[in-house]
Amino acid sequence: MRLSLVIGSFALALAGCGDGKHALEKKYDQLSLGMTAEQVKQVMGEGKPVTAAEIAAYPEHPKLDTTGLPADTRWVRWGEGLPYVLVGFSQDKVVLAQVLGVGPPKPIGR
Repeated sequence: MRLSLVIGSFALALAGCGDGKHALEKKYDQLSLGMTAEQVKQVMGEGKPVTAAEIAAYPEHPKLDTTGLPADTRWVRWGEGLPYVLVGFSQDKVVLAQVLGVGPPKPIGR
């Protein structure tokens, strides 16, 4: 009985601590178009560079629409599996970003 009360109290305390957002999504919500790569790194931490071909091969839907972006756009990914964040940089500035795996995709820049 005592253990049940302790577990129940702990669960209630945890339930009241958050707003239901995944930690990666909370960080993503701080991003905006035009941020520098360094500013994004300060918010998101170290990411993994990925190619447009790797992005196109991801099985998740909807796909990130990369049409019309500058030819020099480079991509960085945060998160393994779901959820994950993709950010495209051109001339060291965010031109497109999207978080996937925490509800409907939330793009920045489209």
